Amino acid sequence: MDLKRLRTFVVVADLGTVSKAALRLRISQSALSRQISDLEYECGFKLFDRIGRRLFLTTRGEQLLGDCRGVLGQLGSLGERIELLKRGDSGVLKVAAADDRERLVGIPAAICRTLPQRAREVDGGSWHGPGAPAGTWRGSYRHQA
Repeated sequence: MDLKRLRTFVVVADLGTVSKAALRLRISQSALSRQISDLEYECGFKLFDRIGRRLFLTTRGEQLLGDCRGVLGQLGSLGERIELLKRGDSGVLKVAAADDRERLVGIPAAICRTLPQRAREVDGGSWHGPGAPAGTWRGSYRHQA
């Protein structure tokens, strides 16, 4: 299944005419009509009822539309995640320090000030975690957009 055809299908469903959808997608009307015909052939059923110049979703077309929106939405989210990873804006910061509670109290707040646009998960840590020598604080901070 071709993602270009799915995008075309969603735009045509939203706008209701081939001419408006072709303008939005910046392709010729004949190319757009061919993509819709190819998608209908691939699905094995009609997606639209054609009445004059207007296109109306069939019952099956309505059911498929929600799924197509979901797939395209996930694809958009994946693209955003890839960009975050390229920029290095996602990851895990782990902190371990000797027993100095006064200094460590400000670490989560400093992280929040430094990364204000990111979703955060702060693990309060423990002073005597598994494998930690006595008096050592271990904690982690995970952020992602």
